[in-house]
Parts: sequence; C-alpha cells; structure tokens
Amino acid sequence: MLGGTGGSPRLESGASASGSSGSVLVASSDNTGTGGAGGGGTGDVGIETGATREGNAGALRLETGNSTEGSSGNITVAAGHGGSGRGADLQLSAGGASDGTGGNVAISTGASALEKSGAVTLESAPSTQTGAIGLRTGDAADGDSGSALLATGDATRGAAGEIALRAGSSVGGASGAGVSISAGDSLDSAPGGDLALSSGGSGTGDSGEIRAATANVAAPGAASGRMSFRTGAAAGSSGSVDIQSGSSSEGQGGAIKIEVGFGASGDGGAVDISAGSTSDGVGGVVTITSGAGSEASGRVDIASAPGTERSGSVGFTSGAAEEGPSGAAALATGNSTEGASGNFSMVSGSSEKGNTGGVGIASGAAPEGNSGPVRLSTGTAGREIGALAIETGASSSGAAGSATLRTGTASSGNGGQIELRAGDASGTAGGISIQAGQSGSRTGGAVQALTGSTEAPDQASGSLRLETATSASSGDEIGRAHV
Repeated sequence: MLGGTGGSPRLESGASASGSSGSVLVASSDNTGTGGAGGGGTGDVGIETGATREGNAGALRLETGNSTEGSSGNITVAAGHGGSGRGADLQLSAGGASDGTGGNVAISTGASALEKSGAVTLESAPSTQTGAIGLRTGDAADGDSGSALLATGDATRGAAGEIALRAGSSVGGASGAGVSISAGDSLDSAPGGDLALSSGGSGTGDSGEIRAATANVAAPGAASGRMSFRTGAAAGSSGSVDIQSGSSSEGQGGAIKIEVGFGASGDGGAVDISAGSTSDGVGGVVTITSGAGSEASGRVDIASAPGTERSGSVGFTSGAAEEGPSGAAALATGNSTEGASGNFSMVSGSSEKGNTGGVGIASGAAPEGNSGPVRLSTGTAGREIGALAIETGASSSGAAGSATLRTGTASSGNGGQIELRAGDASGTAGGISIQAGQSGSRTGGAVQALTGSTEAPDQASGSLRLETATSASSGDEIGRAHV
C-alpha cells in the first residue's frame, strides 16, 4: 500500500452464549520421524512486528482477557523438555538503541483491590545440581554502571515486608554455603565503595536492632563460628575501627558491653585489648576513660571476678625494654581546682578466717647498677602539711605486728644511714619522740639504743652521742638533756 495504514488481520475463536469461547493454537507441526529426512526438528514459530525506517516499530502485546466474576487466564511462557543435551533457553530482553537509552524490562505482579498483590518467584529448577541465579547490572564502557535495588514496598497501615538473605543448607559432609556482601572496587586512585548497614528508623518509637551473631551449635565437641571485625591492610595507614553508641538529647547514652561467653569446662575465654605495634616509631596508646558528667565523672573499675578456690590476680606493669629505660607506671588521683583531690588507697583484701595478703612496695633490683629509691611523702601545702603515719594494726587476741626501719647490708661499701629528723620552722621546730608501748598487766616496752659492733681487731664499735644543739640567743640558755 502506497499511503495510509495497511490492513490488520484478526485471528480469534468463536464466541459462546453459555459456555467457553473456542481456543486459538498457533504451532508448528510435530515431527515423529526417526531418521533420514524426517529426523530433523520441528519448525520455528515467530511472532514479531515489522521493521520500519523512520517511525516507531509496532508493539507486541500478549495478554489474557479480563473476567468480571471469575479468574482471568494465566500466561505461561516455557521452553520445551529435551531428552538429551542442554535444556532450551528462555531469553527475555528489551530492545537496544543506537542513539538513546535501551528499553526497560518490567516484571510486576497483578494488583488487588481487597487482597494482597501477587508474588514474584525467581528460582532455578530443582535438580541433582541446581543452576545459579545472577542479578546484576551491565558493564559500562564510558559512564556509570546501573545500580541494583532490592527493597520491599512501604505499608500505609500494616507492616512493611521483610528482606531475608540466606544461603541454603548442606548435607553429606559439605560446608554450609557462605554469604558475601562487598562494595565495589576502584581501579584508580578514587576510594572504594562504602558498605553501610543500618536498622530502620521510627517516627515516634525506638529504632530497630542490629544483631550480628554466628549460629548456635548443639553437637558435642563442636565449636560455634568465629566473628571478626577488622579493617583491611594497607601500604599507607589502615582504616580505624569505631565502636560507639549513639548520643541522646534527653535520655541516657547506650552502654557498650564486651563479654566472653560462659564455658562449662576448661579455662574461660580471654579478653585481649592491645594497641598496634610499629617497626619505626612509638607503639599505639591504650586509653580507658570514664564519661564526663555535670555532677561527677563516671567510675573506672578494674577487678578480677570472685572465685570459689581463689580469684584471679590483677597486674599493672609496663613492658620490658632491651636497650633503653622501661616505661613508667603512675597511679594517681586527679587534680581539683576548688575541692579536695581524691584519696589514694592501697590495701590488701580482708579475710574472715585466714590471713590477709601483704602489701609490698619496692624498687627493682639492679645486679650491675644502682637500685631505684623509694619515697613516701605528703604533698606541699599553703597551710598545714598532711601527716605521715607508718603503723601496724591492732590485735584483739594475739601480738601486734612489729615495725622495722633498717637499711640493707653492703658487701664491700658502707652501710646505709638512717636519719630521723623533724622539720625546721620559723616558730617552734618539730620534735622527735621515741616511746615504748604501755602495758595494762605486764612490763612496759623497753627502749634500746645500741651501736654497731665490729669484727675487726683494731677497730672500735660505733659511738653513741646524745646532746642538745647550740642556741643563737644572747644568753647562756640551751636545751636540757634528761636521762
């Protein structure tokens, strides 16, 4: 036809006033031959619209009719079964374009005015080994590749649908299938893709939880899977790991709990917190700090758990050093601008029926050098200086503990000196009082001052000298000595 629209053929079955209308079948003939010329395949069936040079090619529509009171007809697109070789492929693709965007492929279920809409199932057929399913966008030669979205629809009055991503179970000794979620790589200097995992928000209620856990194991002797959170290795600086709860404008900030699970046998699982090592520089710092507050900052408790036979020890040590000095260890309370600074207490635990533990303060040994000093002193003050008391505890039935103040022995040098001296003052200087204990029923304690002996035949024992100091007054008065 030279002008206008060509004629449209119509193929339809006959109608029926009381029964079903007739069927329409378009098919190539069967081929039942077994050999020779009859041993070929069946003919193809093609349904397509014609090509055009300038206008739009005609659309192809395949649909069943509507039903006023019953169900509408199904549409089945299926490849035939093959007795040998591969099964036939089913390919669904939209049209390409030389200059423009390629066609879309939309698969959607039917809507319902009163009930649920239909489901969409995409799966490979059951078999001895099932086929894979791939859902991906195409590669892009000159621009951005398409994004992939997996989402459920919003619900106005009910609950929105869930998304479950799960690998199948395995039997026969094979390992369970893994689930891998990874962001895209960047082949140049741009950063790799981010991976964000977040729970759903709420307009007036709580946001959703995020739970990451390995599966429980009930088989005897089997272990549950390990969980690992880490950043990737890098030639430059590796990424940091942040574990923190969110802030709250009106309530409490969320707590963070790190706890090892209970074990019915063997030693309990360990918790190891360590900063990073370096081959060139200073190792990483470990900082444990309580939260700040308008009334008081939070408390920091480091303790071993109670035990039936014995509790675990708590150790504070700096690392060993091969060539330089080892790190210092400082236990101190914080400074205070206007109030009193915090007390510092070092005590061993009490015991109801046994002996209490000792407290030892000592500097380290130095086989070829000098040992470090030990100093007990109160702080300086603008007013009165705090007192220093060294005493043993009281006893209700036994003897009170003794107090010993002495220097160490010297194999080749002189013995160490002991100096008891009161402080100087612009007023009356401090005194020194040495007094033995009082007894309610027996002899009072003795006071003994004894100089050291010597084993050398030509040397004398140490001298003993008791005297008062001279006075700078104009008179002749000096302090008296009473024996």
